[in-house]
Amino acid sequence: MQIHMGEILEKAIRKNRTNITALAKRVNCSRQHIYDLFEEDYIPDLQLIEKIGKVIKHDFSEEIAELKNPLHTAVEPKEGYENLTEKEQIVLLEQKYKLLEQRYAGLMERYRLLQEKTEAVEENNHLLRTTIKLMKKQQRKKSTEKKKPT
Repeated sequence: MQIHMGEILEKAIRKNRTNITALAKRVNCSRQHIYDLFEEDYIPDLQLIEKIGKVIKHDFSEEIAELKNPLHTAVEPKEGYENLTEKEQIVLLEQKYKLLEQRYAGLMERYRLLQEKTEAVEENNHLLRTTIKLMKKQQRKKSTEKKKPT
């Protein structure tokens, strides 16, 4: 079963009894953005989740596996790439590549889940259209039966 990041976030914030407006100010985003996050299955901004965790003193890495991996954020050199050795540049690029692979895998999983939901909605729509057609057919049949003289 896929975790729902927004629900995890909301549960931790509510458990901590944190004021959403104050939290939003401390993590430098809008109050509405926090509420919008609660609705998200997947939250790609792992750094924001970590910031919220620090403010409410909650470690989200227990519930959100992506936070256990230190590669969820690429480390940028403070002085720039030109001051790094070739080996350091390669290591940094490998880290970025792994980060992109992880994000890609996460996006593909989300895409797969959305496809499944879309297929289910399409199937439900098909069933509804079929049901409506049958109901209209039955209505027409009843109305023609009422009109027939006996």
